[in-house]
Amino acid sequence: MSTLKEIGKDLKEKGAKKEDIKMALAIMVYLSSLDSLVFPENPAIINFSIRRHRFGYPVGHHPAKNDEARYNIYLDGVARFLREEKKERGLWIPNLNKGSRNRSKLLRPTWEELLVPMAAHEVRHRVQCDCSCGQFSPKNTSLVKDRLLRAIVTFEGYVFEENKKTWTQENKPRAYIQERMEPKEFDASVIERLIAAKIHGKNAYSLREEIVSIIKMSAPKRPK
Repeated sequence: MSTLKEIGKDLKEKGAKKEDIKMALAIMVYLSSLDSLVFPENPAIINFSIRRHRFGYPVGHHPAKNDEARYNIYLDGVARFLREEKKERGLWIPNLNKGSRNRSKLLRPTWEELLVPMAAHEVRHRVQCDCSCGQFSPKNTSLVKDRLLRAIVTFEGYVFEENKKTWTQENKPRAYIQERMEPKEFDASVIERLIAAKIHGKNAYSLREEIVSIIKMSAPKRPK
């Protein structure tokens, strides 16, 4: 198995920028660790693409081919993309205290609070493909018993609607909007936001078992 130094050297020889390589390797470490914990018997392959994704995504899950699950990390511009995400996305921490006047917080995430949930988002996509799990949706919000999770599902519903309006006003390609609005993206975004809230102010490694449990969790189903 190649070391991080060897992988970095190979990517540099292929023309990748130093700052992009650094970020790509950080994503790879988190992604590989979480995927191996969720799928210990069949860890995925992680590929690097020197080119930029057509919609600018830094990483993506791809359904298995020949029984080999894989993720792609796109290097061109990944460092700039992640700096902007860290600055603009915000870490939403809901206030669940009844009667409190303090509002929910929107904070700037640390690098760990950005990259661990991002990696978890992609591993959740693999869970969607490879396992049988109910997906979260604005339609099943009322069935969620956990207060934090219910607040996040509700909030994510607002985010998705606002994003759709913004992307339409910005004349984003129709394919981009459709892809970002897919039910599987909503579900993975809920998982991503929940993990970000769980690890806020803590060490993600110490919470790895809880993170894996969240990635694998199934949304509640409406009784028949």
